[in-house]
Amino acid sequence: MSYIVLARKWRPQTFDELLGQDPIVRTLKNALGKGRIAHAYLFSGPRGVGKTSTARILAKALNCERGPTPDPCNQCDACRDITNGTAVDVLEIDGASHTGVDHIRDLREALHYMPSRFRYKVYIIDEVHMLSLSAFNALLKTLEEPPAHVVFIFATTEPQKVPLTVLSRCQRFDFRRIPSGVIFEHLKRICEAEGVRASSEALALIAEKASGSMRDAQSLLDQVIAYAGEEVDLPLVQEVLGIADRESLRQVVEALKEGDVQGALQVVGDLYEKGVSPSDFLKELMLYLRDLMLARVKGEEALDLDLFQLRYWFRLCLRAEGEMARGDLQRLILEVTLLEMALWRELLSLEEILKKVKGFSLGDGEREEVPKEGMRSPEALPFVPDPELQAEWGEMVKFICGESPILGTFLQQGQLIALEERRLRVGFPPSSFALERLSEPSAKERLDRLLSSFLGREVSVEFSSLGSIPGAPDRPQPTPEDDPLVREALEVFGGKVVEVRPTKEA
Repeated sequence: MSYIVLARKWRPQTFDELLGQDPIVRTLKNALGKGRIAHAYLFSGPRGVGKTSTARILAKALNCERGPTPDPCNQCDACRDITNGTAVDVLEIDGASHTGVDHIRDLREALHYMPSRFRYKVYIIDEVHMLSLSAFNALLKTLEEPPAHVVFIFATTEPQKVPLTVLSRCQRFDFRRIPSGVIFEHLKRICEAEGVRASSEALALIAEKASGSMRDAQSLLDQVIAYAGEEVDLPLVQEVLGIADRESLRQVVEALKEGDVQGALQVVGDLYEKGVSPSDFLKELMLYLRDLMLARVKGEEALDLDLFQLRYWFRLCLRAEGEMARGDLQRLILEVTLLEMALWRELLSLEEILKKVKGFSLGDGEREEVPKEGMRSPEALPFVPDPELQAEWGEMVKFICGESPILGTFLQQGQLIALEERRLRVGFPPSSFALERLSEPSAKERLDRLLSSFLGREVSVEFSSLGSIPGAPDRPQPTPEDDPLVREALEVFGGKVVEVRPTKEA
């Protein structure tokens, strides 16, 4: 007898053998036990999670000699024929090759004939989303009022492409990805039955790489057994699947941390010679960085790497992944990315930049001396009012904004220079539009009233240009981009200055 691959040999034959789909199994078994059989079902979910297998088991449950039953016997003629794919009353149709309306019309004509041998005619249409819109429309009336002896079972990996008019006529079951632990235990049972000695690490890696697909896991195991024979261990699995081992990933990260580009490229080159593609290595590296970030968050050892550095590296890897998807220079893209990752030592963290710009250490509130090369010359400093006046000015502006938003908006652009018994002096940048508008008699009169109301005494406001105030330079206001440290921060993070806010003294 010819060899049967593991994915076919170990296909579930009863509801109890379906793994990882407990809610769906329970619903279908209860419906069969109570005779609540729908005329159309839609099974959706990722590949290899049991959609077609469930459809076949449901067909057996409907047509078993003991049925309809939630536990088909797999011994009667109906069960055996359906298992072997020779049942004349259970038709499996590939939606990708039967997309036209003519195929659906032929199907509709055959619906009216009673089953030849079994209780129900069951139509299993796989990848139903591949049908054309005309084919779906031709199927609508049949789905709404099908013959009593017909049951439709649709399977698809892309339910969003199925028209809503079809979805509303079906009972929908969403299959979930099978947990890696469930796949691992099943692979262990398969190896024991097949007489294969496989290490737990090897099976765990296969289960992880299957991404929730039992069929993918069985196919990978079949491939590994064909290569390794009856002894399967972790290095053999990594070699067959072209996966970078954790030790190599650790070596690359250690080299990048020390700025050793040559060492990192040497490890990547060795892996490339062993069959690990640049795109696969990049994915493994991203997973490894993700594990390091989680370890750092939990307070565990993470190769002495901080979150800022790990996040920066992860962003570089994400960018490289997008570039690889658009071109064919994968190895070149990976090497340039590793070079950029190794240059992290030349970059400053956000905390270090803020310490130099602001002159204080984040969190402690203590003043620190700023290096002379990071300071502006005295004549370049903007005019800064007294801190106490600034605090009181903020309260005034807040009050004015509540009473007159327009006046308040203009006033926010000024600075309180002096507060006397009967007079307020407010300065504005030279050629300020706000100064021009507030100097209008009607605006100034109302502003005098509002400020007098706030202070509890009659006051008059005087406006002037900051350039005409003693001690304030008569030159254009410096911009944040004039500061070399700010320019460096913008270049590192690729950002731009959106708003400048005054800081409060600690």
